[in-house]
Amino acid sequence: MKILSTYYRLSTAFGRANYSGLENCSQIWYTAFVSSTLTSLHSLPSSVLLRLDLDLPVLNGELDLSRLETGLLSLKHLLDKGVQHVRVIGHRGRPEGKKVRALSLKPVEAALKARLSSEQAKRVEVLENLRFDAREEANDPSLAKELAKGSGLFVNDAFASSHREHTSIVGVPAILPSVIGLHFESELKHLHVAEQPNRPFIVLIGGAKIETKLPLITRMCEKADVVLVGGKLIQELEHHALAHRKLIRGKLDESGLDISQDTVSQFERFFAMAKTIVWNGPMGKVEDGHLFGTQAMVTALKKSNVPIIIGGGDTEVYLDSELTSKSNVFVSSGGGAMLTYLSQGTVVGLEAIAKNPAN
Repeated sequence: MKILSTYYRLSTAFGRANYSGLENCSQIWYTAFVSSTLTSLHSLPSSVLLRLDLDLPVLNGELDLSRLETGLLSLKHLLDKGVQHVRVIGHRGRPEGKKVRALSLKPVEAALKARLSSEQAKRVEVLENLRFDAREEANDPSLAKELAKGSGLFVNDAFASSHREHTSIVGVPAILPSVIGLHFESELKHLHVAEQPNRPFIVLIGGAKIETKLPLITRMCEKADVVLVGGKLIQELEHHALAHRKLIRGKLDESGLDISQDTVSQFERFFAMAKTIVWNGPMGKVEDGHLFGTQAMVTALKKSNVPIIIGGGDTEVYLDSELTSKSNVFVSSGGGAMLTYLSQGTVVGLEAIAKNPAN
């Protein structure tokens, strides 16, 4: 399924889309982008399997529950519509097929049910960490059958995991009629801003793992007006024959673990002229305390009122509420999923649902 081709045809018919338009876009033309959405269903079965993003980060020894709040939207929708049994599935961390007590979903289940009424909580069952079973990451049909058993509908509301060919992402939709959830739909709606951006369109890509980010850099050199590169990618790009007039590599400071002051100033100037901004990946080795460049980008973006899309993962942890609460800022729950969607125009989770949509 190539969602973007549909987008281009429809945007021509309805006029150039902008940020505010995407926030209030018609259900008629938006649902054409995706195979099936929870909000488009007129009736629901009594039992539903719901895939949520339960891989909650731990901050200062406590679970950060902000990601859980987005998943509650689909769960409460199902319960409010009269679904009698919702089985919630998800994962935490990388236990590699082994039971790891520290990665149990029991604390997440308790936090989730505490946000429901006692009557609603009785209708919700949260299964243990999917990745305790090696079959999850192997996309094993036997696990897919076990998960699907007894349910009449599958709802994928885990955008952040939907670029992975895992059982709960692509195996289950092969068995059950499927839709995307409310948060997943919101992710796509916001990410479409990068497909029809106001210009100048500035993209900042940081972090590491050139093998995963090179496709995005290449595609964004075609779509954006300027592509800025920071973080370890500055060094990693030296080993790739990628040269483009729109591509600007920053410089590292003396430690080699963060961007320099000159690069911060250069990137700030580009942000000041931008009409649309996409940012994915930190500017330094933040896990070791090299926060200067990343924090400088956060400060610069606070001054901007243009549409801003920020990738999840390592970047999300270092944002602050002053930035994320701005109405023009959208923080994607997916790091790798956002990269895949922006570079390929789809993710495998969407393609799986397209083959067996519920409506």
